[in-house]
Amino acid sequence: MKTIFAVLTTLFLAGTSVFAQDRSTVATAQTKTELVASKSSGKYLITLPDGMTANEVAENSKFYTRIFTISFDEKSDVATITMIENSDKSRHVIVRFLTSCGVQTVMVDGREMMLEDFFTNFML
Repeated sequence: MKTIFAVLTTLFLAGTSVFAQDRSTVATAQTKTELVASKSSGKYLITLPDGMTANEVAENSKFYTRIFTISFDEKSDVATITMIENSDKSRHVIVRFLTSCGVQTVMVDGREMMLEDFFTNFML
């Protein structure tokens, strides 16, 4: 009986860990040229991973309202991030927001990079 319980528990835990990984962790940013313009203007368009809801984006962004505003189009998954104070420090907070949305990497012009590399190359 204990063996059956242990086997069922193991199968259950293995199954839940497989389904927990369903959501993508890759966001897509603008092109390199557009990111250069965004750095000057303080307005970024980032496509968040499929499955993000407007409620999740609102919940994750509520901590950063002094730094930037976010509007999110749930149909296209595009988050429009508008900086209130356009500085290196404030732009770094975008990385924290993306992390809270489950993003681990960002795709720019077909190249996938870690969040810190994205920040260093296009926001610093």
